[in-house]
Amino acid sequence: MTYTWNITQAKNRTRDGMIYEVIYKVTGVKGSFKVSLDRVMRFVQSDAPTPYDSVTEEQIVGWVKAKLGSTRENALYTLLEKEMAKKEAPIEDHNHLPWS
Repeated sequence: MTYTWNITQAKNRTRDGMIYEVIYKVTGVKGSFKVSLDRVMRFVQSDAPTPYDSVTEEQIVGWVKAKLGSTRENALYTLLEKEMAKKEAPIEDHNHLPWS
């Protein structure tokens, strides 16, 4: 499965531009199937915040991954893999009636 990280929202303080909260989305794709999850992360005070107008999505994704650490990042991937397994081999099919 391939994974993509996106930042869908970033809240910043007006006085110094420091980003204090983000909503991030991790998407997993395998063949024609796609699963994703959204999470919120808050950041603590920074002594040297990156100016809001200068920050990039890749930079924020790096902050999120660093704060998560590899154990929690891998836990997100495991959760997405479980969701993908459900899509690939559904237990129940409610998409049609048996007589149609």
